[in-house]
Amino acid sequence: MRFALESAVSLGADVHRVMREAAVRPREDGASEDVATRDMLRLWELIARDLGDPCAALRIGADHRQGLLGLHDYLISTSESLGDALDVHNTYLPLLTDSCRFVVAPEEGGHVSVTCEVLGPPDAASDASAQFVLSATYRRLSQGVAGALPLAGVTFRQRAPRSVGLFAETFGTRAVGFDEPADQLVFPERYLAAPMRGADPHLAQLLRGYAEDVVGIGRGMPEVKDSDPQWYLDFRDETRRAVRSGGGSLSLVARRLSLSTRTLQRRLRDHGTTWRSEVDAARQARAEALADREGWGPERLARELGYSDAGTYLRARRRWNTGRGGTE
Repeated sequence: MRFALESAVSLGADVHRVMREAAVRPREDGASEDVATRDMLRLWELIARDLGDPCAALRIGADHRQGLLGLHDYLISTSESLGDALDVHNTYLPLLTDSCRFVVAPEEGGHVSVTCEVLGPPDAASDASAQFVLSATYRRLSQGVAGALPLAGVTFRQRAPRSVGLFAETFGTRAVGFDEPADQLVFPERYLAAPMRGADPHLAQLLRGYAEDVVGIGRGMPEVKDSDPQWYLDFRDETRRAVRSGGGSLSLVARRLSLSTRTLQRRLRDHGTTWRSEVDAARQARAEALADREGWGPERLARELGYSDAGTYLRARRRWNTGRGGTE
């Protein structure tokens, strides 16, 4: 958030106007307070509009320098290999954003794809967010890996811009496609084993332990059992991600699992649980992770957790404190 605003200033944006439109209040130390996922997505759109530059987010991502994204940068740079760095990148992405997730998958011809799935419908906000995420991710990985990281291709869901020159320059290839099904980077699979320049296993272990405390991974959620099927583990991950994005929609989670809502509900019932109890547990875990945020009152927490109002959130909190299951 802070990196985005400071970079926007360097490009000439009126950051105060952008922050007002995005409903972001500056803190006393000059930084900006955390914002909900949906507001962060809109922030990229507002920056591009203020600058009159539809590629502003791409420029900002390409200008990334080590340390500007804090702990997450060092989690990547201390990884042993590029493949390890991608795993760490995805696991601790909530340190930076809840607006997207990454999927690494093998492709034909000995390649691998890194797909950025931005939450929400395709629009100017998600297009700008994808520009930043892909350019910043490539910048961080290519600077961190020992040697070059040539891309076989890059694709975007957005419409083709008037000129693709900046995209080609940013990613080091003219194989940039638009109006494609996904926002993704593609490179030879052999580079997954490439070592990282700053690899430090001991420091990496310390940083990951700290990151788990910050993110609150698994906090407040029922313990995973060895007997739990993979679909349920995926379901839990998607439910936590939906709650972190400021909501908790059964239809959204089902869609991300490629299931119908009826099939998902049946599987949950057969597994001895319900959607309502699962999303309640995810909200409780998220609330505990946000408990130490300074200045976050019931109204802000309710909005962040997807409740309709502060009263509903407070009733849920009382229920959690007394140990009763979800009945809201």
